[in-house]
Amino acid sequence: MAAKVFISCGQRESGDERRVAAELQRWFKEEKRFEAYAAYRVQSLDDAMTILGELETSDYFVFIDFRRECLLDLGCGDGETPQFRGFRGSVFSHQELALAHHLGFEHNVILLRHRDVIQEGFLAYIQGNPETFDTADEAICKVKHQVGEKNWSPAFSRHLVAVLGDKPGAPIWYGDHTTGGKPRQLYVWGVTIRNLRHDRSALNVTATLKAFSRIDTNQSIASPDNTWLKWAGHHRTYSMVIPPRDERSFDAFAADAGHPDRLLLNSLLDIVEPDPDTAGFSRRPLTSDAGTYRLRYRIDSIGFPALEFEIELTLRAAWGETNARLI
Repeated sequence: MAAKVFISCGQRESGDERRVAAELQRWFKEEKRFEAYAAYRVQSLDDAMTILGELETSDYFVFIDFRRECLLDLGCGDGETPQFRGFRGSVFSHQELALAHHLGFEHNVILLRHRDVIQEGFLAYIQGNPETFDTADEAICKVKHQVGEKNWSPAFSRHLVAVLGDKPGAPIWYGDHTTGGKPRQLYVWGVTIRNLRHDRSALNVTATLKAFSRIDTNQSIASPDNTWLKWAGHHRTYSMVIPPRDERSFDAFAADAGHPDRLLLNSLLDIVEPDPDTAGFSRRPLTSDAGTYRLRYRIDSIGFPALEFEIELTLRAAWGETNARLI
């Protein structure tokens, strides 16, 4: 998924404000391959909450402060002549700027203000001096120039990012609370979760399989296990801390080395069932049939929006023919 740019500027129907927002939204999407969002109308609390949600899930923030009404200093004494102080900017855009700063947009921002707008309120206290502009077209040009100057990339994210690991070429010995002290050989395919933020750790990160379906037969299959999945390299660890600019991997799924088409989860529950072959118990597979499947995962953590992604898995009786890709 491409990085998302939140465009905050005035949205008055008269003048150039909506034209600027629409032009920048088009440019980011069509020419730079970003996602882009601009709020055009706020009429209710639901609209405001939608905007907040869009801001929380954005990676970059563009603030353009257009000129609004003039400001007068009325003085304190009777009969004093009001003094012209300048022009104010868009009140709602300033509120979005305050929210963006609260959500950690200290660096991935472009700040512009009309030359006549007084730099006051929240804008006067944040670090970073906005560049000024005189016309709407000049504002568009300056945004485009700064995007290149700041090296904004559609591949960047302020949020957690999932990367499918390489296909395991050999099985490993795996043991947990279901193996009874007798480790089994499994092919374990992992997914790496990256925290690209420089200023915030992801706390209590958990991974779960939320949905499981078979694509080639259009069949939805109820997953017997929606508990937390195990983090790789840690014994019975089902939640994780990912420091800034760091990554950790979890076991997305596994396959039995003796039966590569038996798809398993290394999870907190690790459902077991009676095994007539051994007169004991064995782990219950998600499936034991070769085919093409879709697995949807959810990553939850403290301080970051939830991340959901899907893996398309082509499961075969021979492990060498099994393949997976992130979709």
